[in-house]
Amino acid sequence: MMLSAAKDMMGDRAPTSTVLLCDILPSFIVKLGFPFIVDKIPQLINILMIAILGIMGFTFAAFTRNNIVLGLAGVVINSASGGIGEVAFLAYTSKFSTQIVSAWSIGTGLAGITASGLYAILADVAGVKYETIIYIFCWLPVLMIVAHFFTDPAKSPGQNKFDEEETLVQSVTQEKKNTKQKLNSLGEVWIYMFAQFLVYISEYTINHSVNPVIEFKSNPDQYYTFANFAYQIGMFLMRCSLPVFKLPRQLVIAPAIMQFLLLVMFSFEAIYQFINIFWLMIFICFIEGLIGGLTNVSALYWISKMSDQSNREFRMGISTLFGTSGVLISSVAGMWYEQLLKSLRRV
Repeated sequence: MMLSAAKDMMGDRAPTSTVLLCDILPSFIVKLGFPFIVDKIPQLINILMIAILGIMGFTFAAFTRNNIVLGLAGVVINSASGGIGEVAFLAYTSKFSTQIVSAWSIGTGLAGITASGLYAILADVAGVKYETIIYIFCWLPVLMIVAHFFTDPAKSPGQNKFDEEETLVQSVTQEKKNTKQKLNSLGEVWIYMFAQFLVYISEYTINHSVNPVIEFKSNPDQYYTFANFAYQIGMFLMRCSLPVFKLPRQLVIAPAIMQFLLLVMFSFEAIYQFINIFWLMIFICFIEGLIGGLTNVSALYWISKMSDQSNREFRMGISTLFGTSGVLISSVAGMWYEQLLKSLRRV
């Protein structure tokens, strides 16, 4: 939601990537340390922290028009909430069967498409102010508390008595592992984490540094939000694909490289506008979403699949750090890159 509203929040006062930086840096800091302690905090406590910070963040962000510092503080608080949530929930999937990765991917994809879609409809079609839209969404974190009481790892498909005994034995082993051993265990899955890093840095640079520069005379104020919505649709569809299609683990890096090539293409479009067809560009953003979703769900699946119970929780938690690192670099470099593209524009 924050990223969908970024252009409306900032206007001409600062680059759109400012919101992206505030939305990513706190989350990144949380993910540096939280994976090492997440297993020591009850899940309900995690969810309460996530919900309270989320509501505070949305409330403060609605004041951006009158007080940009307070508004960005809201984005920062919301980011911290998201960082805790991503690590806590992804680590929590280790207590279920590996099928849960598909549910995780579908849920996060659905969140993205719902937020961007509703924002596009309310802001660009219905003309609702972004402050009102943010207030509409601010109560949603409460639903996470409700949902928690409907989850039970013991009833997860694929869990049986043997799984429970294995979990008990390996949890003792995990307690004996030190930080160095945990980090060394990442060696066999680093390529999947690098794929997450590459795809995130590429797609977030496209969406929040390049797309704000691309304009169409026929639709002067609609491209950014519609492009983000199309991207989220593609992301959601591909995140739902895991039950029917699994990318071979040797090919997980391939779509990440394709996403980087799309970044190059979008950059040339921002400078020369050689395509200059509104709906064709929206369709390409949809393809971008498909590629991003495929990379993300495939990487998480293979990280989970190649991990035993003693290191799965840590690996799943730390994998979020690689994606967030890509987004963080994108947000910092993006403030410079957006201005560079504007200075190079030939249209």
